[in-house]
Amino acid sequence: MHFGTPTDDGFHPIRLLPGYDQVLLATNGSGDRSYSVAAQVRGALTDRLAIQAGYSYGRSYDRQSLASVDLIANYGLTPTHGDPNDPPLTPSNFDRPHKLVLALHGTPVPGLENTEVSVLYTGQSGLPFSYVYRGDYNGDGYPSEGAAFDRNNDLVYVPQDPFEVPSGVGTSVRLQSALATDRCLQDFQGHIMLRNHCRAPWQNRFDVRLAHTARIRRATVRIEADVVNVLNLLNSRWGLVKTIGPTSSLLQPLERVPLTAELLSEWAGGILPFRDGSGDFVTPQPWSVSAPASQWQAQLGLRITFRGRGTGS
Repeated sequence: MHFGTPTDDGFHPIRLLPGYDQVLLATNGSGDRSYSVAAQVRGALTDRLAIQAGYSYGRSYDRQSLASVDLIANYGLTPTHGDPNDPPLTPSNFDRPHKLVLALHGTPVPGLENTEVSVLYTGQSGLPFSYVYRGDYNGDGYPSEGAAFDRNNDLVYVPQDPFEVPSGVGTSVRLQSALATDRCLQDFQGHIMLRNHCRAPWQNRFDVRLAHTARIRRATVRIEADVVNVLNLLNSRWGLVKTIGPTSSLLQPLERVPLTAELLSEWAGGILPFRDGSGDFVTPQPWSVSAPASQWQAQLGLRITFRGRGTGS
């Protein structure tokens, strides 16, 4: 992909900003790749209980993930640490390496042959994301005026010492807390981050179904009860699906300073740190809890089947 001014090759400029003629040229490329492997086992644990387990491992890499319907936004949604016209191959926005599924089914209670129990567990990796500056630090035109340019795509430099960043004390304290608690930031200390090398937390989910079948004269009555996300029913802090967008802003330029002054930064996390039980400042994680995927749900169903005269039992 190329971003720049039009030339004499026959392409016509698209007027995006007043006074500027800019084009985006998309061409076919190579190098993107994805692969996956999966395994499944099934069998009987006892004469009353069956088990089925599956695991899949897959990776996907690209230079730009198609996260928007228009080319301009996709360009701005691709975080870069160098030349925005030559992005490196990194994990895609849709990369989920691990997924585990475990299911149990049967009639485990002696004497209740018509009562079925099913348990389903699903666990998978969280989605990847990148920490970026809120502002145009590398001068590639993102962000700028207009909705199409409202993208923060400049990957942050993670300092070895939070106080080496030219900023105020408040920002340094918050950055120090983030470096102490965020493993991804720790991995890149002293370097510019790479795209999509941070990841939201692992996701856990348990679903349970109880079903009982009874015969009443010429009718068969089946009662089914489903509880989705049992973990959240047991504890409000369990079973949460924590999500995040492709980018999360960490620092932004401090406004109202002379252009010749040092490039000052201020905290752009949006959420202020809080004090934990020990009185230390803790910076909240950047993801948010997705609803209703994180909430437990229950439903009750009833099915009645009538048999005509002469129908066998």
